Amino acid sequence: MSEETLNETQPMQTSVSSAGETMPTRVGGGNPPSEPDTNASQTPKPAPKRRFRWIGIVLLAWLLLFGVAALTGYWGYNEGIAERVDIQATDAVTKLDEQYNLALENYAKGEYELARQRLQFIIEQNPNYEKAIYLLGETLAVMGATATPTAVIPTATPTLTPTPDLRAVEEIFTSARTAMEAQEWDTAISTLLALRQKDPAFHAADVDSLLYVAFRYRGVFKILNTGQLESGLLDLSQAELFGPLDVEAQNFGNSAKLFGIGVSFWEVDWAQAAYYFGQVAPYFPNMHNGDNWYASDRFVEAMQHYIDQLVAAENFCEAQIQMQALRDFRDDSLFEPTQVWLDNQCSGNSNEGNNNDEDEEESEPEATPIPPEATPIPEATTPVVESTPVPAETPTP
Repeated sequence: MSEETLNETQPMQTSVSSAGETMPTRVGGGNPPSEPDTNASQTPKPAPKRRFRWIGIVLLAWLLLFGVAALTGYWGYNEGIAERVDIQATDAVTKLDEQYNLALENYAKGEYELARQRLQFIIEQNPNYEKAIYLLGETLAVMGATATPTAVIPTATPTLTPTPDLRAVEEIFTSARTAMEAQEWDTAISTLLALRQKDPAFHAADVDSLLYVAFRYRGVFKILNTGQLESGLLDLSQAELFGPLDVEAQNFGNSAKLFGIGVSFWEVDWAQAAYYFGQVAPYFPNMHNGDNWYASDRFVEAMQHYIDQLVAAENFCEAQIQMQALRDFRDDSLFEPTQVWLDNQCSGNSNEGNNNDEDEEESEPEATPIPPEATPIPEATTPVVESTPVPAETPTP
């Protein structure tokens, strides 16, 4: 019997597989017939996770979209508030400018009380409104100079309203030009301001040009002819609102300012007073501030006091320099003795003339000049009133 036939006749032995099934196994070895491995094909695969990944991406996109929308809304809200604040500020400035123009018109017409009320209202709303502060000071100064003591009776403050000018704007404009040609600056300014209040858009450029010319020439006239330096400076500052000042008007304004500074140092600091009046006197010797005390005379007197202070301090050489400057400005024979004495003191020859030859005749001794106790003041010269030039045509700034 063959070996293959013998293996087929061997008894079978059962065994338990890993899957829990019983399988017959031949005793004595031999390989059982191979069967397909069903366990490998039946192993469960893991569930896909791609679905959860897409859900996270969608949520993240929604969060980003919501954040962008929130930031955009916040930015737009702030921009709206800022724009509204700017509009309110612009409206407030426009209203204050309108009140200032009305106050300026009241000042030009001599309605100082009404001008004061308007200017105080402007300053309460905007304490940094420089033009209103300056005009209020001018108004109060004029009111203090013209006020008369009267009994104060408490009464309700009436509401003052300017009388409206019902004439046609063209007629008002013609009247303003007529006043300009006649050099009636006060009338021209008040008429033009009334026209501007009645119809701001009527010949706006022409009205601005006329106001510039009127304020400019009225300011110069006040500075040179009437001694109203502060009021003249105010008019020049109003002219600058409509265009830049010419060089001549700037020189007049700067000299008026230097004159005012010199007055502030009067009898306080003679050196400073002499310095500032020395800047004005050579160019505008007849300038004054309403008291007919001209810049040239103020300069001479301030220099005399300054020289006296230098002599008292025994600073003879500096006093000699200042005396020479004074004589260069006004060569007066009264200054000559003081000049000679200062020259000797500065050079150290104060005793010259005391050691003359004894044989020299007594009738012709050369005595040393004696310094005066105070520098003499020469008589003031009669001032020449300077006229204000007027242009043949109205310039357009």
